[in-house]
Amino acid sequence: MSKLDLTHSLSEIVNSIARYISNCKGKPLLLRVVSPSQISEYSHLSASEQAHRQKALSNFQQLPRLQKCSPSTYSSLLSSLYPTKHSLAELRAPATARSEVNHAVLYRNYLNLPSPGVGHLRDTDLEPFMSEMFRSRAFSKPNVLSSSSLFLYNDKYLLKQFRRGIEYRSHHLNRLWQLSRDMEDAQIPVSDYERCQLIFMTFYRDRPDIRRHVLGLASQARLTDLGKTAIEIQESPSFTWETYIDLVDLDPELANDIKYLNTLLFCALRHGNWRAEQHILSRIGADNFNRETYKILLDNHGMHRNYDSFERHLSALATKHIHLLDINLLNIIIRSLSVLGLHSLATDLTSPFKEFGAVRLAPEERFLRQLTYADKRAYSSHLSARDQFAAKEHLFLYANEHTFRPILQHYCVDGGTIEEISELIQLMEEQWNLQLSTQVFKLIFHAFTVGVHDPEALHVVVAKLLQQHDLYFDTHDAWIREKLNETSIPNNVIELLGGLIESKVPGDEITSDGVFLKLSNSLMRLIFKAYHSTYQNDPEKRKIIENIETRLWNHLAQTAASTNMTRLKDEATPADLYSREELIFLKKSSLLELLDI
Repeated sequence: MSKLDLTHSLSEIVNSIARYISNCKGKPLLLRVVSPSQISEYSHLSASEQAHRQKALSNFQQLPRLQKCSPSTYSSLLSSLYPTKHSLAELRAPATARSEVNHAVLYRNYLNLPSPGVGHLRDTDLEPFMSEMFRSRAFSKPNVLSSSSLFLYNDKYLLKQFRRGIEYRSHHLNRLWQLSRDMEDAQIPVSDYERCQLIFMTFYRDRPDIRRHVLGLASQARLTDLGKTAIEIQESPSFTWETYIDLVDLDPELANDIKYLNTLLFCALRHGNWRAEQHILSRIGADNFNRETYKILLDNHGMHRNYDSFERHLSALATKHIHLLDINLLNIIIRSLSVLGLHSLATDLTSPFKEFGAVRLAPEERFLRQLTYADKRAYSSHLSARDQFAAKEHLFLYANEHTFRPILQHYCVDGGTIEEISELIQLMEEQWNLQLSTQVFKLIFHAFTVGVHDPEALHVVVAKLLQQHDLYFDTHDAWIREKLNETSIPNNVIELLGGLIESKVPGDEITSDGVFLKLSNSLMRLIFKAYHSTYQNDPEKRKIIENIETRLWNHLAQTAASTNMTRLKDEATPADLYSREELIFLKKSSLLELLDI
């Protein structure tokens, strides 16, 4: 099929999916089609697996020569398994909400238990512990590398991040294999899910578009030393045809399970093993594809730029299995269309979301925005329950940041106008009550380095960043508000950039959980780069910008050195919280200086 024919076919498929999204406008939200009793935090485990493991753990702990674990040792494990949240904006008592688990600290405390450690876990702690270790969110994304961020960093930094990502994954994989050996020693069965995860992590490779970009940099002569280091690091064992056959023969019964086959499919596609892919798909059967199968196929064929395969699988989804479409699968389709250069079709899939009015969520429904890791886990648990108990119930698709980010990236990277950017931000905030993340602001500031050179618009974005940070962290710094009020923004700019002036998210829908908007060093560097680019023809103002930037980095270095901020710690002390607040203060002060230019 010619590219013209492919584009025409894809256009018809996209239009049919867009119509489906519009028809879902009056459908219920995910939370309303399942009852709380149907939700399981450990939906990846069957009831029989959980019961069998609990019985095996009980049998091990009844052994007469079982070594006892000291209360202090176990207490350390619990504190790392169920960490409490501390505010970095102001010193408060720990909240009841859980913080993110530090898997390195958790594993270190686990090693202090008598061997085998899993046999000494309480029955209420076994599954939370195993779930945290095997679902480590940092494994697939341990660094800044992503399709939407490759252009934000310099070459050497990307190579270092690539290398560190591989090293982190290797360390974490070693931990999981040790846990598996401990499970065997304690005669506690490893679940099917954990077996799949071990295969997934053993053969994991970065996204093809990331690997193409980074390994291309590594081959350049000017980066020879660092490049060699990146290339020579073994990403993962090769997923060959022989490896695939061995894994199928390893457990014939499990080899017919679609979750297991989807895991093998992911590995085959990441390694470009097309022969194994076709064999796996024939084992699953086209009529039996599930949501995960389509996610893997559409995401990876989009990244590999296999237009024919992408069109074929998208057509099958639209005609045979459209009921499987949820917002995350839709986001993958939008992103893949953008990767394939079909930006207009990607935009067409977001058009139905412009038709919907503002969608307000009850507090218990806000996980649908998937702003935080906890939100994403809650969404996954609810979706699993829906598939099990209400599979035929069509859902209202609640858009999130990833629905719009590929379009925003296209505007910000490929020379879109500030009006287009402002309109999209307005849609995200006003109609979908989405809070803006660090990544969104990075994209917007990047636009000022490639095409948008409007000083007044740049001031508007910086003012919005300060306002949003103040709002999200509930700090309400009076000095920030006073300074922003003094900032002169012409009326014509206010009229033009209404979507960027102030937050449209209702105050009762703001959440700071997850701290998804950070004044990170990388964001600050990008802001200064935007200012240098915007004022490139004004030497006097560029000198002022350079002075502000130099002062900031010097102050940050001095503060970090005087407070030992570079020292690795398991958790933040009160002194650390004050020091981090000081760093935030310095960054805000520099941003306000930029507004005075």
